[in-house]
Amino acid sequence: MVPVWCQDLIENEKDFMKKGRCELQPILLNINSNQICIPPKLDSMLYFLCPVTGERCRILYKCYGSKIWKSRDSYSYPIYYPCQVASKKGYFDERYWTIERRLDNMSIPVKKHYRGAPTRPQRRIIELEEQLNYYDELRFMALTAELYNSGLISI
Repeated sequence: MVPVWCQDLIENEKDFMKKGRCELQPILLNINSNQICIPPKLDSMLYFLCPVTGERCRILYKCYGSKIWKSRDSYSYPIYYPCQVASKKGYFDERYWTIERRLDNMSIPVKKHYRGAPTRPQRRIIELEEQLNYYDELRFMALTAELYNSGLISI
């Protein structure tokens, strides 16, 4: 049973599904309220309490125009990442732009090398640049294959 104060959130969720906006915005939060700590055998594990269902969860989501952070089970529709809803032809574009955003958001490391070896942030940047080049080649191959199949170009 859904609480009365959640009815308007469910209506917003249905409106967003009709409009086709189903982007996921996952985030790991450091919220002081609604946190519980269940200690397993060795370490303590941090859980959130979903404000809608009251169940424990590790990640809270805010999508479909929801005003609050909820667990996956509290949404009446499946939650998708943008990469999952991309078309077969647009998958490589989606991966390319995601990696490019990651590279733009990464800060440039102060030291690129330490004792002749690249630092960990620098190795991550190099790895992301290699992935970026890989998906750029795949984007180009998919585009040329599509143009070739449509008869616009001949090889």
